[in-house]
Amino acid sequence: MVYANSVCPTACECNMDDTTVNLSCNHTIPDTLLFNTRVVNITDREYKNLTQTHFNHVPWASVTKLYLIRGTVRSVFENTFWNVRNLTHLQISFRCPYAFSQLTNLRTLDLSGNLFVSFYHALNIAEFTNNLDELNLQCLNRYVCCRQRELNVFFFIIIQRSSIKRLDLSHSNVRLVKSRELALLGPSLEELLMVSVDLTFYDTSFEQAMFPHLQLFDISSSRIYLDIFKSIMNTVSYYDCFSPLLQASVLRMNNISSETNITQENVTYKSINCNRDLKGRLELKYNKFRVLNIKFDPNMPMYREVDISNNVLEYLSLNLTSHFTILNWISLSQNNLGAMENYTEFVDLFAHNLGLEYIDLSFNKLHRLPRDFFLHNNKLKKIIISNNLLTSELFRMEHLNKLEYFDISNNNILFVDYKFLHTFENIRFEMASNNSHIRQFAINLTGNIFKCECDTKSFIQWILTTRVKLVHRESYMCEMQKNITKINDTTLRHIEQNCERTNIILMVTEISLFSAGILLILGIILICRYKRSLKLRHIKCLIEKYRKEDPPNKYLVFLSFCSSDRDFVHRYIIDQLKDTLSGRLDASKDDIVCIGDIHFEPGRYILNEIIRCTESCCVVLLVVSEAFCKSPYCDFEALCAQLEKKPIILMFLEDVDPKCMSKMMYKHFKMYTRAKWIRNGDEFELVPSWGKVCDSICSFAGAKARLANKVSIAGITPLATP
Repeated sequence: MVYANSVCPTACECNMDDTTVNLSCNHTIPDTLLFNTRVVNITDREYKNLTQTHFNHVPWASVTKLYLIRGTVRSVFENTFWNVRNLTHLQISFRCPYAFSQLTNLRTLDLSGNLFVSFYHALNIAEFTNNLDELNLQCLNRYVCCRQRELNVFFFIIIQRSSIKRLDLSHSNVRLVKSRELALLGPSLEELLMVSVDLTFYDTSFEQAMFPHLQLFDISSSRIYLDIFKSIMNTVSYYDCFSPLLQASVLRMNNISSETNITQENVTYKSINCNRDLKGRLELKYNKFRVLNIKFDPNMPMYREVDISNNVLEYLSLNLTSHFTILNWISLSQNNLGAMENYTEFVDLFAHNLGLEYIDLSFNKLHRLPRDFFLHNNKLKKIIISNNLLTSELFRMEHLNKLEYFDISNNNILFVDYKFLHTFENIRFEMASNNSHIRQFAINLTGNIFKCECDTKSFIQWILTTRVKLVHRESYMCEMQKNITKINDTTLRHIEQNCERTNIILMVTEISLFSAGILLILGIILICRYKRSLKLRHIKCLIEKYRKEDPPNKYLVFLSFCSSDRDFVHRYIIDQLKDTLSGRLDASKDDIVCIGDIHFEPGRYILNEIIRCTESCCVVLLVVSEAFCKSPYCDFEALCAQLEKKPIILMFLEDVDPKCMSKMMYKHFKMYTRAKWIRNGDEFELVPSWGKVCDSICSFAGAKARLANKVSIAGITPLATP
């Protein structure tokens, strides 16, 4: 094919095969052409008049494509194109339709950017070009203010008669008010483009419209009075009306809806006369969607490619994704799906899309993806989750053996775990073993500031040595000792040196801690042995004093109990206590235990006797019961023991409500251990045993005796007991 290019009126340039010939040109359109020229492209500002003489040269008869670019033709004579009857493509701006009557082979007519073509002329143009396949009316009357912008019904009838396959009305200053007329375009239409057009539909009568061959339907950026999405939500019949156009293989509805929440509960979208065809592409970009929670009828067409990018999407319904079971390409970039991370259905968002091969989740403010997020998507080839907030915790990938490209760039990833590195190597090895020269596994980790530490040394080493293709490997950066540096062999050596230094420090620290621990254990053992020996010495000292009949106090223990508990005390406590203590100390039973009922002197003031008995003993044993806590004398005995700083041992006969206890008693109850009587059938058992209780009494008494011995050695005489 020969291509001729003319920039007039200064020069004309004709290209034939590989030879270039420059010709002078005195007119807007060259008078002469090389033979066998097929395509002529003429660039100029304005062509005043086109007449028959412009194209009367014989070579014009072989031209099939004529483009008059960036030019406006004022007038065209009726027989202007008589010598170019073989034209199949024509781009021109003028308003005389009769000049097309001789172009019987014309298939593509481009009238884009026309400022003067009225709808009447457009009707005539379509009428005289019955064989047209493509009619381009872009920017029709775009800069002309017209009150009557509605397309006439006859326009659609003529288009239908012409069997046009592609109609482009994008960016035109027109308005479609009756969907019924749009339905007249007929079954031959394959592509319908109405980008940025006023679609003010006052009716919804698409029931009879049939577009069996429609491949592309584009109404992006159009002003739609009847919001398609809102109509789908509120009235099922509206969707029924639009359903024929929604059957297109490629459906573009970008930047058309003002609705942010597209949701419907307990209602299923229905469609009339919809075949379950496998369609191509659905585009819903730039629509400000925040919520897409919709459920489709099973007959709703399924698309292989879905683009919902550049919205503000925070929730995407599982019902929507599960409908497109044959989906293999989806883009959800430039949304806010990070708000959906805590939803339970988020992990199964693509569980039904088993054939998914491409997914783009970039720019979604994602902090993490569930571990089983792509568990059912074994055919994935490209995963793009760049420009998010992901950390080093990634999802399962060992089953993605067909993965070709994995993009996690510009996240907050500090390192990649060894199990993922092993997975990457397995994927690369499988490709190599299959002799795949076309597919090559690649990972994009750019924009992440990794950690250059001992814990991540294996990861840094993998970056430098792996045979997996790393995109822009030379630009990878890491943070080492609060400095950002490029990852290279020098960086790896610095990491190894720092690790060796750290290991030495850790070794020295561990040895020091181990030694300190051993010394601490030895010290604790010695202290415990010392305390034990001290306790034994106290008891021995007490035993010696009792053998020498020189006890530190008159009585070893003062037994305080309520008179209501006298029978129990005399039966179970007094004799057992005296026997055990006398056996421990080898002393008389009468000099060991002081009992108020026995040792109080008759005729004395009760409180004074309580004080005397308390002072004359080493340890005070309180037998506590509900009655004990309610008795004022028992409470006074406990108070005297505290004031005299006597060791106090509590022995409970029963469970006592803490509210009944005095403050002193309750404090002692919470802070110190105690003994308790437990009933086993008809018998009572002391827990702990009498041996341990008596050992405790002897230990306290021995400490008291040793203290008294130190005081006497120092020459201090204790105060006499009143």
